[in-house]
Amino acid sequence: YDPKTDTWTMVAPMSTARDAVGVCLLGDQLVAAGGYDGTQYLTLVEAYDPILNEWHE
Repeated sequence: YDPKTDTWTMVAPMSTARDAVGVCLLGDQLVAAGGYDGTQYLTLVEAYDPILNEWHE
């Protein structure tokens, strides 16, 4: 989301869709930790690189 233009932009999907996830900004990357995929609780941590538009573990 860009508050300057009030627009949303689609980015690369995470490897596993989830809710109840913890997120934080670490440097220039968004880090997503844990969550629930609808079946089980996750311990997976992924980081999003906005320059490359990709997630990595």
